Amino acid sequence: MVNDQLRIRIIEEARKQFQTSGIKRVTMSDISQQLGVSKKTLYNVFKDKKELIDFTLEHHINEDIAFVDAVWKEDKDGVYKLARIFFYFYTRMKSINPMTLLDLKKFYPEIWNKFECHKKGCFDQSMISIIEQGVDEELFFDDMNIPLLVSMRVWQLESAFDSNLYDHSKYSLATIQMEFFKHFIRGIATVEGVKLLNQYLSSFIKETQSTNI
Repeated sequence: MVNDQLRIRIIEEARKQFQTSGIKRVTMSDISQQLGVSKKTLYNVFKDKKELIDFTLEHHINEDIAFVDAVWKEDKDGVYKLARIFFYFYTRMKSINPMTLLDLKKFYPEIWNKFECHKKGCFDQSMISIIEQGVDEELFFDDMNIPLLVSMRVWQLESAFDSNLYDHSKYSLATIQMEFFKHFIRGIATVEGVKLLNQYLSSFIKETQSTNI
């Protein structure tokens, strides 16, 4: 249907502008102008900016869930799965302005809470299951408190957005997250796990560069 196609076009344009400029600075006029549609048309699809943000985040979340589920079902080892999921979110981070999530948390707390629940649902159990798989495969150490470890990893993800901790003019979010991930997984991986990690990271980096993600 045309309305469904228009809805997706609006969501994709909104996401692009939010990620580039932050949420607060982007107006409904900015989005309608870039799409070449009237503000009236925009408001016929979404009643206000808050609803557009809500639907845009929902669309983003559904993509994340679908990707993580697909990777979890692959017949691959735990190191591969953890690295593949990380690289998916790493490429997402490369285009996000740190202000985007800070704006969301400050100005739209109800929607932010939905994002927080998504992280717990999408990341926590998936990461726990993947690390447990890696332990069984003797690719990760077996003397860890895995739920606590996952909570620490989620804190890492969140802390990267704090400009009081990291100089965003010097380090991009993607750069910070890459260093976090290497530090995290090399701390839990056995010698064999680290060997596999280095292979996968090299492969994913080449793949990212060749596809211009």
